[in-house]
Amino acid sequence: MKKIILLLLFLVSNIQAADFVPVSENDCSNTDIRDHHPELKEFFSTPRDQESISWCYGFVAADLLSVEVGRPVSALHMSSIFNKSVASDEAEQKKYSSLKGRSFRYAFEYGFTDKALEAALTEGAICPEETLPFESKIKKDATVEMIKTIESVKVQCKDTDKVHLKEELKTVLPKNDYGDLNYNRILRIIKKKDINVSLEKIASLVCKGHQIKIPPLRVVTFDKLKPTKETTDSYLNVLNKALTLGKPVGIYFDTKYINKKSFNHQSSIIGRKWENNKCHFRLRNSWGDYTGSYLPETKIDPADYSVWVTDETLDKMSDHLTYLESTSKKRLRKR
Repeated sequence: MKKIILLLLFLVSNIQAADFVPVSENDCSNTDIRDHHPELKEFFSTPRDQESISWCYGFVAADLLSVEVGRPVSALHMSSIFNKSVASDEAEQKKYSSLKGRSFRYAFEYGFTDKALEAALTEGAICPEETLPFESKIKKDATVEMIKTIESVKVQCKDTDKVHLKEELKTVLPKNDYGDLNYNRILRIIKKKDINVSLEKIASLVCKGHQIKIPPLRVVTFDKLKPTKETTDSYLNVLNKALTLGKPVGIYFDTKYINKKSFNHQSSIIGRKWENNKCHFRLRNSWGDYTGSYLPETKIDPADYSVWVTDETLDKMSDHLTYLESTSKKRLRKR
């Protein structure tokens, strides 16, 4: 029996290897979305850090939407919009029953790039990054502290003096950073709403008058494990076409190919280059400037802490990709 299992594993691995078609040099011209969108060069050159929150999908969705609106959009608001969409729908809550992570008691952590983008498109507007940043330039883990404080305030609402609760909120939502907020109104929202709904409502209050209108767009997900009648192109060809048009592409992948630990993760592909007779893709991560968890052989760009992976590695590590396109254009994956 053991010999049969080993034989089957060998055959499967060879079938998978045979399916891989390397990207040719002609299809791997050097490209970087920062050259297509110079107004976003600083945004895409600055390392992002999701800290201890599993909101990688929110960062990827923010990358994709930033290109479409021409301004950096808030990963914090993007994640909050997705969380609200799940918390507001009982069927969705059952579908995503395992969204809670390690950092929070009530707030959802896990999610998906395509679903976050669909929720944002339904919302119709989103906060700019400058108004609602995820990362504080002054304090590390500021977003983690803010959400934990809001959760704590919700628990204390019934028995604690309102003045004390407002003071707690002011420590994580200071007017110097977030504008002239009505803390009484925020307390009412926290008391009456689910914590995931509350976070988005508070984000909208912070961004009032500054939100960016989202143009008509369509979220396209290409899943190589679930072919459809519309699938007439290969995974890497679809990725290449999007990059050539200056579009970042979100990928869902197993980190074991670049990291010492294996877990599901989401990142953005923002460029490619031909080097050593192979096509390499630039992966923009959300782990800041920390490199200790990467495998020794992982190629890290010290300028922005992005990671370079070959076409073959990318094909092995990821199974589906997401990108945005205008509803007036044909899908990239159709010929």
